[in-house]
Amino acid sequence: MERKHTPGPWTLSEWEDRYDNALEVTGADGETICDNFPYYPHPVSPANARLIAAAPDLLEALELLVRKYGEHEDGTPKDLNAYDIACAAIAKATATD
Repeated sequence: MERKHTPGPWTLSEWEDRYDNALEVTGADGETICDNFPYYPHPVSPANARLIAAAPDLLEALELLVRKYGEHEDGTPKDLNAYDIACAAIAKATATD
C-alpha cells in the first residue's frame, strides 16, 4: 500500500526567536508538517506538535501490534475492543483522499 503522508520519522524542532518560542515539525524529506509561526493561520500548540511528530511512530507501532498480537490462530481478535480501536486508528491514519 502506498502511503499518502509525508514520510517519517517526523522531527519536532523548538527554538527561541523574536516570536518567543518557535516550533516546527518536519518530515524525513524536510517538508514542514506544521509550525507555530505567527503568520500561519492556525498555529499548532507545543502539545499537539509533539503528538503530530510521534504520529508515524504510533502508526507503525499499532500496525505491528495488530499483526503480531491482534488475532488468535483462527483469525478471531484476542481483545475485540483494543483490536477494533487499533484498526480504526490505522484506518483513519491511512485513509486515502
